[in-house]
This record gives sequence, C-alpha cells and structure tokens, in this order.
Amino acid sequence: MELKTESIQLADCFAVLMRQNDHYILVSIALDGEWELKRVLQWLDLHEVRLFHPTQDTLILSNVQDVIDAVTFQGYPLVLVEKGTNVLFVGPEYLEEVTDEYEHYHKITNTASAESLEIEDE
Repeated sequence: MELKTESIQLADCFAVLMRQNDHYILVSIALDGEWELKRVLQWLDLHEVRLFHPTQDTLILSNVQDVIDAVTFQGYPLVLVEKGTNVLFVGPEYLEEVTDEYEHYHKITNTASAESLEIEDE
C-alpha cells in the first residue's frame, strides 16, 4: 500500500492530506512561519479545516462564522473556516481547482544535466 502526502495552502496554513489507495484524508495542519504554542492553541480554537469527498452537491457548513479560504484539490473540496454558530452553503463549482499548481513538485530534475551559473560580485 502506497501512502502519499500533499500540503495544500489555505490562507495562513497548510492542510496536509494523505492519499490512501483511491481517497484522501486530512492528517494534520501546518501553520506558516514560527508560532508560539499559545498562538497555535488560539488559532485552533477559532479555526477548522474541513475536507469533503468529491461532490457536485452544495456543501453545508455548520457551526461556522465565516469561510476564510476554500479550494478543490483532486476534486476534494477543502475549506478553512472561522468557527461560529451559523450554517453556510458553498457550491463546489465555485471553488478554484488547485491540483495543477501542486503537480510540478512531483517532477524529478536531473541536476547532472543542469547548466552552471556564474555569480558576479557587484
């Protein structure tokens, strides 16, 4: 069984997804930059990342204040929300598909065939 991870940026965090067989699961959240523990805990108290199975149906987001960022990766809607008490609806057809932006990281570059660079001091 091959396990593969992907890190997808949503605003100031990265959702780390693991591909297991034919589907993705959310395994962790990485925050951009260096954060103190207190700030991480405050962020986790106010925010949540949600991963949905591929669908054409409207996403129902309960217990939210607002949607901060939302994209689709490999057809899976991925949403960063601010927690709250509202119910919001998001049409997956309006989400940007970001898969192609991450695909170039899977290419292997043979550095032996790369050209050398000359760096000149000013």
